[in-house]
Amino acid sequence: MIRFDFPNLCCRCAAPEPLCAWEIEAEDRKLGVASALVTVTTTIPVPVCTRCRRVLGLLVAICWFCGLTAGGTAGWYLFDWAFHRAQASGVPHAVLVSLPFVLGILVAAGTAWLLQAIFINYDFVYYDARQGSLVFKNRVCQERFDALNNPSVGRSWSAG
Repeated sequence: MIRFDFPNLCCRCAAPEPLCAWEIEAEDRKLGVASALVTVTTTIPVPVCTRCRRVLGLLVAICWFCGLTAGGTAGWYLFDWAFHRAQASGVPHAVLVSLPFVLGILVAAGTAWLLQAIFINYDFVYYDARQGSLVFKNRVCQERFDALNNPSVGRSWSAG
């Protein structure tokens, strides 16, 4: 289990005395038994202020709204195309309905996951698995975090 000491600051905006936490996830791939590739997912709660927690929650909702919109649109177009084909009468209706529905769900989840990866997961902090430490975009938070956890290491957001 990974354990860090955090400064009494919001890790996103450096506001004093954060009251909430935001969980970040990082994946690292390592060679396991018999040279099998093993993926290790690390979840780390980092302190954030109430305002930043609300903003991050809103960003998650926006990502899912965009994902559901894209998935619904893709599913509808496939549904419309499937029902208006000349060969549609020979295909069971359950297939014509369920296939666009499943595709829409896959597109929605994939789009939401991609948008979250771009706009949220690397918004303010990421876990550097090679060094076993967190790297913050906020320089003040990074300096105080390093002073508490790794006093001899100096890092910046661009050194990743």
